[in-house]
Amino acid sequence: MIALESRWCEEAMMKISGVKETLVVVNEPYLASLGSSVVPLRQELVTAGWEDIAGMVEGGLGIHCCSNTDWSYVISLDPSFISFDAFLCAREFLLYMDELVAFMERGGVIAWGLVPAQVAEFSQVSQEDLYQKYSDIRKQVTAHCSPDLFFRQSVITPTCGIQSGSPGEAVAIMGAAAALSARVREEGTG
Repeated sequence: MIALESRWCEEAMMKISGVKETLVVVNEPYLASLGSSVVPLRQELVTAGWEDIAGMVEGGLGIHCCSNTDWSYVISLDPSFISFDAFLCAREFLLYMDELVAFMERGGVIAWGLVPAQVAEFSQVSQEDLYQKYSDIRKQVTAHCSPDLFFRQSVITPTCGIQSGSPGEAVAIMGAAAALSARVREEGTG
């Protein structure tokens, strides 16, 4: 069902916008529970499901997981795009440095979810706090790869979908992500 919905989304994007290349991102928060007694699914079953979805999508296929998981396994699925909550889970994600650098070298893009999507968390951070988090991540990753690779294969996003708050608060969260991205682009690979 998810494979069919993904294909439908891709076709709708192409029809409505006229784009020729697409990226469908599957939101999969349960990956954090994989291997636990709470979610008794085998990795082979999850892999088969992922391959079914990938077989239906013609463009890029990405994955979003907003909590910590076995990132080595996620990377092994070879998505085009990995989106995650870098605000809270960067330390754990960066434990898989060799795999994530190899992922970027293969052309994979990492969406560093640095801007809290929850209004309460967002209200507690400044733009400078967000930039410092980004700088710390960049420093750690570029100790293992070129700054150019990190810059080209990275995007900045909110941590997850903005599910609460007013439209104005949602605009502020998206604005903070855009402002952080603009600052990073101005600096280039430096």
